[in-house]
Formats: sequence, C-alpha cells, structure tokens
Amino acid sequence: MIATHTLYSPHLRLEVLASGGPRILRLFLAGSDENLLAEVPTFERVPTPWGEFQFYGGHRLWHAPESVPRTYIPDNEGLILTETGDGVLLTRPADPASGIRKQVRIRLHPERAAVTVEHTLTNDGLWPVELAAWAITQLPPGGVAGLRRHAGDRRRPRHRRAGPVLLRDPAPDHRPPRRASPAGARRRRP
Repeated sequence: MIATHTLYSPHLRLEVLASGGPRILRLFLAGSDENLLAEVPTFERVPTPWGEFQFYGGHRLWHAPESVPRTYIPDNEGLILTETGDGVLLTRPADPASGIRKQVRIRLHPERAAVTVEHTLTNDGLWPVELAAWAITQLPPGGVAGLRRHAGDRRRPRHRRAGPVLLRDPAPDHRPPRRASPAGARRRRP
C-alpha cells in the first residue's frame, strides 16, 4: 500500500503521496469511492542512473523539455510535506541532475468542489537552466473533462486569451479528439 496524506473539505477528499513526489494520487467527491484521477499500477518502471522511476497516475509536476534520463529521476522519497492553514505545501529538494527544486501548493476550496494547485520550479543549481513547468494530470479513460483557464488577461489580443476548453476522449473508432475553440476565437484560414 502506498503511504498517502489526505486533505478533506465538505465537498472533496484529496490524497497526495506522503513521502515522494510531489504528486496528487487520488481525488474523490465527498461520499464517493470513485477516484477522479487515473491510477496506473501496471505501468513499467523506467530504469535510470539514479534508480527506477515509477509511474503512479494522478497529477505530477515535471519540467520540460523532456530529456531521458533527467526527466525520469526517481521521486519516491525525500518529499517535505508542510501543512498550511488551508492545505499543504509539497517540496521536493533539488534533484541531482538539474538542480531544480519542485513545489506544489494544494488548497481545497471550503465552499465548493474546487482545488487550487500552484506549481513552482526553482533553480538551486550552479548554472542557468532553460525550462518550462509541465504539470500533468492523468484522467481515467472514458468521459469528458471541461477545463477553464483564466480569461482576464487584457494584454493579449481577444483571439489569444485563454477561455473554456473542452477535451474529450477519442471516439470509439479512435479518431483524434476534437477541441472546442476558446470563446470569441476566430479560425484563421491558410
């Protein structure tokens, strides 16, 4: 059994990996035993110079661009879990290959079924590193997920502002999924 730390609100229950990660393993609506996140216990482990990397599913923070073996440094131990007044702060000390420290702050909203997840990457190494935060959330196959990003950035042209996006699993005939355009976006013709 994987050791977890659990957060509760009147609307949600969320489990994080207690000693590794930072990773969110499970998310449940109050009163339900159905995990809203994917679990992948049968995925093969990836051998690296630092040991085997294990996939868990759920949500994790990586840094892009992906580079083998650096991206797959094992994160099964060494996590610092700090309880805050309204959630937890998960801190992974800098990894040996890149010098990048990962932090994930998680807060459950007290009045509705909502989670705030803030990601931070810090370069504790001796040289500059060019990277991007890569937050990965795995959902179980089947169903529909609706995502909303902040749409209030007025510095961007209207057609470039983030808005609601709909992601769907591939159709039964395995066609690629279709993505809805953000509100107000216009299609450009070549």
